[in-house]
Amino acid sequence: MRHHPEVAKERQNGDDRLAKAASEKADETVLYQMEVSHDQSPQTGYERITTLFVRRCVYFAFFGKPSPRSSNECHSEPPADEPLFVPEDTPMEEARPCEERVSWEQERRERARREEARHRREQKRERRKQRRQQREAEKRAAAERAEQERLCRESEERAAVELAAEQERLRREAEVRAAAELAEQDRQRREAEDRAAAEQARLQREAEREAEELAEQERIRGEMEERAEEEQAKHMERLRSQQEPCEAEDYPEEVDRERVAQVAQNKHLEQDVSAPMENASKRVT
Repeated sequence: MRHHPEVAKERQNGDDRLAKAASEKADETVLYQMEVSHDQSPQTGYERITTLFVRRCVYFAFFGKPSPRSSNECHSEPPADEPLFVPEDTPMEEARPCEERVSWEQERRERARREEARHRREQKRERRKQRRQQREAEKRAAAERAEQERLCRESEERAAVELAAEQERLRREAEVRAAAELAEQDRQRREAEDRAAAEQARLQREAEREAEELAEQERIRGEMEERAEEEQAKHMERLRSQQEPCEAEDYPEEVDRERVAQVAQNKHLEQDVSAPMENASKRVT
């Protein structure tokens, strides 16, 4: 199970404080034994090593040595409230409050340092978070732009395909209409030709029939004229044979009457023949 770095750091600091308290307790025991042995030892010049000395070394290692003092200050005794510079002949009971102040000061500085480090870590984490969010926003914006471009391209492609399909459909419809119109024109042309040929054939037949009728009428008229001439000749012969010489004066009048009758009959026949011919000519025109 993984813990948050801050929680792990706090736990480590707590473990360090517990170890530090345990070492101080052990140092007190050792110092007490050393003091007892020092009182019993005849040797002189024995230097007592205390936790204050160790802490002073640690203090110098972390914060550096203090500024150099003057010769008078060097020979003078350290102030009573200086936590790290306690005279060696100071009793343990009097040195313990100094140790507590040093410990509290160190803990305060350590807390301030940890707080500052935590604040810096939070700032870094916040900056990383902001950068990550900015990168994610840029990625999202780029993805959205790419998606929009893709949709735009797809829309343009669909529009082009639809336009091409519509143009192809219109072209096919135009070709079909043109073919239908050509077929219709061809059909109408053939029908007109058929009608013209039929009309021409009908007119030809009518002309032939009318020509036959005219020929028949001419034949009939010729026959009638021949018959009329024959009858007239027979009549004239009969009249000449029947009339006597005394009637020679009246003969021209009768001949004139017969001639008038013959002329009227011929005109009637000509009218009967000319009427069908005029009708046929009108139909032909």
